[in-house]
Amino acid sequence: MAFRSLCLLGAVAFCFVGCGATLEPSAGRPMVVYASQSGGATLDNGEGGGNPFASALVELLEEPTVDIADLVDLTKKKSRGFQIPEVAPAGLSARFTRAETLAGSEYQALVLVYSDYDKTEWSSLPGADRDRKRVAAALRKKGFAVEESSNPTREALRASLERLAERSKAAKVALLYVTGHGCENNEQVYLLPNDFPSKEFTEETASYALEVESMQAYLLASDVNLVLYGGCRTYK
Repeated sequence: MAFRSLCLLGAVAFCFVGCGATLEPSAGRPMVVYASQSGGATLDNGEGGGNPFASALVELLEEPTVDIADLVDLTKKKSRGFQIPEVAPAGLSARFTRAETLAGSEYQALVLVYSDYDKTEWSSLPGADRDRKRVAAALRKKGFAVEESSNPTREALRASLERLAERSKAAKVALLYVTGHGCENNEQVYLLPNDFPSKEFTEETASYALEVESMQAYLLASDVNLVLYGGCRTYK
């Protein structure tokens, strides 16, 4: 049975065009890049002490030119084939180059991570918290104005997303990086925040889950909008 949830979180958004980015087939169309294949898990203690997906992103942000295809390939390499990222919609690609000068107001990012699950049946994710810090630092170095949100309440989460939407209206590039525990149900991917009451995805617990795809609605930059989701996609 499929369950629809209140979708307030769960991905990453990336927007790069003012610095030479291109998005095919249409500029500004949101993309989601999932850190693993359908049904797949992700690593919390891989290379760099966290998710290989985050390690690949941090490394590529140092390069003059970054292609989403490179993020997919490097994640595969760093995870030794355990994680095979997927892009949605299938067939879209994004590519950006380093700008000599980046205007902070034109490059907006939110790094949102759930790592503390001590009050739930789930294990905590220390690697995800390390990823929050290093991804945010790499984005700032690249010229982004970055907001970080660690283990937010639902009210704080909503406020962060609404701020991102407002900030991205005048931006060329918008990025949202989200991770935590996650799952896949009926071809929809969900982030499970740290108030998720059970390890079972049921009609009763589904309302606590956050649909990743819906996060694209908070990305309003003119040129490129990319969502990067670092959590698992194991079937529930």
